[in-house]
Amino acid sequence: PTSLISFLMNRTSAKKLVLFVIRSMIEHNNSLFSVLTAFDRVNNAYNIANKQIEQPGNSANIDILSTKSILQRSVVDQGDLMASVFDPLFEQQTASNLNRLMECVRLYVVSLTKHKIRVSTALTELLIKLFASCNCMHQLELCVRGGIIMDSLVIARFILVLPNASSNLKNLGLDMLHRLGAHDEIMNYLIDQKEAITICNLIRKRYITHFSTKRLLELALESKDSHIFFTVYNFLIQRNFALRRTSEFSKDDDCDFFVQYYKENFTSKKVSGELF
Repeated sequence: PTSLISFLMNRTSAKKLVLFVIRSMIEHNNSLFSVLTAFDRVNNAYNIANKQIEQPGNSANIDILSTKSILQRSVVDQGDLMASVFDPLFEQQTASNLNRLMECVRLYVVSLTKHKIRVSTALTELLIKLFASCNCMHQLELCVRGGIIMDSLVIARFILVLPNASSNLKNLGLDMLHRLGAHDEIMNYLIDQKEAITICNLIRKRYITHFSTKRLLELALESKDSHIFFTVYNFLIQRNFALRRTSEFSKDDDCDFFVQYYKENFTSKKVSGELF
């Protein structure tokens, strides 16, 4: 099949046939090495075509007709494979065959990365959905750590809103946001998840200064867990002292209600040392 792909890519208007062969290779369980070789040839042809069109020295020598001929001859891009191969297979796959598709999509992303072609957001999202469907969190983590799945706000948000996402997968999304310096995004997500203690840990570890003290205390109170409120309140008291040399909240914090609530419910308790 790989020889057939090479032959077809030298013909004009053979894109549909190339896509058909690649889809057949995936469906009929050709070796993963053969599938990767097919992807490499397609991506190499894509790069060659782009260089012929974009090379400054050739701009005067390539007219509209020759450019059209180059594009018609062999160029298969990510959009073509998504529309004609990956998306249709994903929609019709049974659980037993999803692993096969996952491996093939992963190999395509590997090939794109090797050929220095930017991986589209849509393709990355599909790969993540396949990893999640196959419960291959370790492989997903390796792809993120190894740079096969590149950090981006869009991808991090996509990971965090995946239905039935595991805690490990959510942590991958949060780690990605952290590497991007998107601490506000992290805070907003944790607030939505009502993770008051986790937010305190994040504030301490990342030295975050801009956040709503009032909203954090509201989350702690909404938990209806006295230990959580006590812990969060005293964390903020310690933080106030570290920043301003006073344990009191500022007027802008608007925390009078919580101060009074604490006095009424926790005055007998004492706090010593750091809470986290």
